Amino acid sequence: MKFIVFLFLAALQSSVSGVLGFNVTFNSSNVEVLVDGSVQVDVILEGTENELEQIKANNWTVFFGPSGTLEAEFGNSSFSCDSYRCIREIDIRGLFLGFGTVSIARMDPESKTWIKLDPALKVTVLRQEGIMNKVFIAFVATIVTLNYVNMGCALDLGVVKEVLRKPIGPIIGFFCQFVVMPLVAYGAGQLIFDDPVLRLGLFTFGSSPGGGASNMWTVLLGGNLNLSITMTFISTLAALGTIPFWLFTLGKTILKGTNIVVPFQNIIISLVSLIIPIGIGVLIQRRFPKVAARSKRILAPVCIILLICIVILASIANSYMFFMLTWRMVIAASLSVWTGFAAGVLVSFFFRMSCPDIVAIAVETGIQNSGIAFVLLSYSLKAPVSDMASVVPVAASIITPIPLFVIYCCQKCKRFCFKGDDLELQEINPKVKAKQEGETNLAHNGIN
Repeated sequence: MKFIVFLFLAALQSSVSGVLGFNVTFNSSNVEVLVDGSVQVDVILEGTENELEQIKANNWTVFFGPSGTLEAEFGNSSFSCDSYRCIREIDIRGLFLGFGTVSIARMDPESKTWIKLDPALKVTVLRQEGIMNKVFIAFVATIVTLNYVNMGCALDLGVVKEVLRKPIGPIIGFFCQFVVMPLVAYGAGQLIFDDPVLRLGLFTFGSSPGGGASNMWTVLLGGNLNLSITMTFISTLAALGTIPFWLFTLGKTILKGTNIVVPFQNIIISLVSLIIPIGIGVLIQRRFPKVAARSKRILAPVCIILLICIVILASIANSYMFFMLTWRMVIAASLSVWTGFAAGVLVSFFFRMSCPDIVAIAVETGIQNSGIAFVLLSYSLKAPVSDMASVVPVAASIITPIPLFVIYCCQKCKRFCFKGDDLELQEINPKVKAKQEGETNLAHNGIN
């Protein structure tokens, strides 16, 4: 039965080709158009005089797809013909980034159905980088740099030296960051995604170093800031070797034929943008201790404000990516990021690290420097494939703060409840109040 249907379709196609014997071409084999932009192309039909007469007599239309990516229609009312060919203009408008096709079709006078003519024109819809992207990048770079200066004022170099002498925390972080996270991202991509582009996007994110907002969240959650900054520096430095290792091994199996470009320059810039402002903060701490003390007091509130500003501006600048999110992306991103948090907690707990160290290691493991992933994908893949692959790191960046925010709210509620208990005790027993004040002073002296 299938063979008979196949023969029928082949005969029908042969019949159509015999009636429509003219040759169909476009003045461009592959057209690129910007989102909300338009471009004009010419469709050219070549044939005998009788065939050209058929072209003038028949009704024609334009087929395009997918409908959400582009639109197309004839730009003029009829074909312009000479002795051997007919030409007609087609207007193509970009709606959303992606790939599509445009083809013309002729109305069959007997069946009253449209008959498509091959070949179809390939269309690529590209995104134009707006002014908001540049404002977002400049703003985030400025405020993060200033906040690193603020963190430098709170940094204890003595603790950092002690961490480097006994680098248990950085070693745990390195293992979770560059062994667990890439393997989890690779496995999640293979399990959830059918599209190799999305697999590469997730794997690139999982192979990136820690950083970004990790230091801010460490401050807010009461983690060890000294360990966090040390781990950020070490992971960014190690990324010069670990990113090429993973991308040229497992990465090559995801998207074959891709010319992967490791953004060494951007990794080095990340290192410099971390070291210099923190160094300035340490210098302020040494020369102007009163200024440094004031900076330490406002460190947590400033981190909250910066995180809110980054989320709002990032949502505005990359709003187009929200329309590309799917439930598979959300699940894959959640599995990757939250596994990173869990791995950091479990491995740190196994080695009996202190609670502040566990927080720092877990946060540093789960939060990736998504900027490195974006640059790598934009250099390695052509648009709009690079934009499509970047949606996965965006999904991961959206998912990342959710458990951290929940923990932060729980901590605040717990402190509020215990604070009320402390006030009741102080009213009942003045000795308890004096004892608590003495312990608080000792704690502050220990921190400073």
